[in-house]
Amino acid sequence: MSDADKKAVQEAAAEATALQRKLSQEADDKLLAELKAKGVQVTTPDKAAFEKATSEVDDKWMAGPIGPYVKKVISAARAK
Repeated sequence: MSDADKKAVQEAAAEATALQRKLSQEADDKLLAELKAKGVQVTTPDKAAFEKATSEVDDKWMAGPIGPYVKKVISAARAK
């Protein structure tokens, strides 16, 4: 595959990923609103407390062979 083709595939993948995440978030938001409208009590966790409680597990996985990937996933999840 040529460099131009590789670049095109990578750009398409990035665009598809962004669209999928947007559509997924919209679907989640709609479902959550529907549940609340039906009287379901929704509890939102304290993210800071959760991050603190799981930090040792995060550190363990980041120290392993897939550490860079794990770090990227954790960073993306916490960016929300």
